[in-house]
Amino acid sequence: QRQVKDVRTEAEATAMLRECARHHLQVCRFVQSVEEVAAPALTLQLLVSTFLLCMSAFTATQIPVGSPLLARVVIYMLTGASELLIYCKYCDDVISESGRVQQALYGSGWAARGGAFSSGVLIMMARAQRPLCLRAAHVLPVSLQTFTKVLNASYTVFTLMRQIKD
Repeated sequence: QRQVKDVRTEAEATAMLRECARHHLQVCRFVQSVEEVAAPALTLQLLVSTFLLCMSAFTATQIPVGSPLLARVVIYMLTGASELLIYCKYCDDVISESGRVQQALYGSGWAARGGAFSSGVLIMMARAQRPLCLRAAHVLPVSLQTFTKVLNASYTVFTLMRQIKD
């Protein structure tokens, strides 16, 4: 793969940068359009998963140890958590990869080139400061951190339900 820092002429480097900028813009638009379609589903997924994990954990505490039903409830709970983890993991990958754009720009040797190339890199770096991510309800970034928050919220509600029952 050819890299900008290996290109000798200013014109070639600027042309490569323009192509990268076009591609980055296409990716940004794609993520935005996916979010438009997926945001309601992601929001529902987070809410349902929180409820499912909480209720499954609560149900599991009501079933005698050794019961075949207990194993089914635990498997159901783990399956629900795994389903959410898949969404969160891939959305987290989008965040991580988009963060690498700025690092790649910085490592392009832009300071030594000057001119239009350096200006273009600085503009792209400014655009790439905010990482791309899919958001539930167009507000909450879906990531591994979100997965942890869902687990914490589920556990909090589970604990509250246990206290009310006892």
